[in-house]
Amino acid sequence: MAVNKTRFALWIGNETLKLVQDHYQQDNCKTQSEFIEKAIRFYCGYLAAQDASAFLPRVIADSLEGRMTLFGKRLCRMVYKLAVQVALCCHITAFDKMLDYSILESLERRCNDDVAHTNGEFSFYEILRFQRGD
Repeated sequence: MAVNKTRFALWIGNETLKLVQDHYQQDNCKTQSEFIEKAIRFYCGYLAAQDASAFLPRVIADSLEGRMTLFGKRLCRMVYKLAVQVALCCHITAFDKMLDYSILESLERRCNDDVAHTNGEFSFYEILRFQRGD
């Protein structure tokens, strides 16, 4: 099957030509023209693509996926430990104080507001001052 090709003048910088000469055989191209054509098609596909990840080298994508998996596992462990500590505080509080349900609902609303307004950055000292009325 013959492929229609057109010959035309191509002006290319010396450094770019050196890159072509150094790399065209690494890409299993028979000619430098084939390499340049593949490079043009690749770049045009990159520009036209909605998802540029198709053009990321597989090694980079695999590396990012591995790092994100480790990050997710680490985050899950931290959230688990935090949940254990919250459960511990709940049990200690419930054991120490006999709260009625209305006070508990009021406290839950207050805690929700505290977390929302401080973006989760509150301290035990602030809560102690609030509870003591300081």
